[in-house]
Amino acid sequence: MFGILDLIIAVVGFHAVYSYYLTVDANPSFGNGVMFMLSLVICALWIVMRFYLYTIMITFDLTVFQIIKNSLIFALIGFKRNFMALIGIIATIIVNMGIMVLYLPLGIILPFVITVALCSFMGIYAAWPKIKEIMIDPYYDENGNPLPENHT
Repeated sequence: MFGILDLIIAVVGFHAVYSYYLTVDANPSFGNGVMFMLSLVICALWIVMRFYLYTIMITFDLTVFQIIKNSLIFALIGFKRNFMALIGIIATIIVNMGIMVLYLPLGIILPFVITVALCSFMGIYAAWPKIKEIMIDPYYDENGNPLPENHT
């Protein structure tokens, strides 16, 4: 379910960014520029939300709406960590593209071996501390034992 939803949102987001980019290029105006930047921000927000989506989906038993809502909240709460992870992911992709230009065989193999795993690791490294702090830790005492159901 989430894979299909993720694919649809990625295609629609890419189409929106590309369409507004062409519109700004053909007819530069304030409104077109605002819509282009808004579509970029929404796509970046979705990319950051993906750090949390799949982690929350496999860790907790929540509905689709709750998972998306929590992912959005976490993406906004953990802005600094998410921003640094996004910069790291972009840098990894740029380095991979540079290696592809310099030495094609290694540049073709690298995404299948290291790049995807490294980018995923950076996303989870940014997401997990906030998920643990807000959704897991409040339900355990200082010794790691589960708190009773009716604790206050």
